[in-house]
Amino acid sequence: IPQFKAPVFGLRPKIKLDKISDLDSQHWARKYMEGRMIPVDKLHLFYFAPDFKKFVEDMGSEKHKDMKPDDPRIVIPFYDEEHNLIAFQGRALIDNKIRYITIRMNSYSGPLIYGLDRVNKDSPVYVVEGPIDSIFLPNSIAVAGSDLNRVSAMFKNPVMVFDNEPRNKDICKIMALSISKGHRVVIWPSDMKEKDINDMVGSGKDAISLMIDNIYSGLEAGARFTFWRKA
Repeated sequence: IPQFKAPVFGLRPKIKLDKISDLDSQHWARKYMEGRMIPVDKLHLFYFAPDFKKFVEDMGSEKHKDMKPDDPRIVIPFYDEEHNLIAFQGRALIDNKIRYITIRMNSYSGPLIYGLDRVNKDSPVYVVEGPIDSIFLPNSIAVAGSDLNRVSAMFKNPVMVFDNEPRNKDICKIMALSISKGHRVVIWPSDMKEKDINDMVGSGKDAISLMIDNIYSGLEAGARFTFWRKA
């Protein structure tokens, strides 16, 4: 009988931290997340690490050696389609030059996609930059960075939802490429000031309706993009 080694994914450790949803209603980390308008039914997707350096060490990563102690962070786990932990991000809760720290598990080298364990690939998939932004949208995933195009082939009907940063040359370059590839792209109204989905929700806007009303492709997307970039 052939002997098989256990899959690497099965060896990945679990997150042994308190979920934000389990924290006392007055806990400062929970109040921070609620202050960012995270829906109550989504708080269980996030964890609280009072000492992120120690947590990273406990998870078996050597990167903890370069970190400062007593750095409390929100932990955002990334899972694959089989709900195996492939990476996690630590979002700073206090003033820190490094707002996000991303740790890959067991030298995982694949694309970092947040929400892959919950998304329905057969329906339109809204692709955003940040995990927290994806929480506010239906059937949404997030990539760790602004290059949304690199995951487009994984989905039948992706909709690229870039941040509202017309002065960001890198984002504009990637948006132009996305349009040239024929992807459906959200191009925000030129008079909108908010940078991302979370900002829109925080200012009282209906981010989902705004997004759906501003999806374009083809020549119309090109024209809208040119106007948005120059406005």
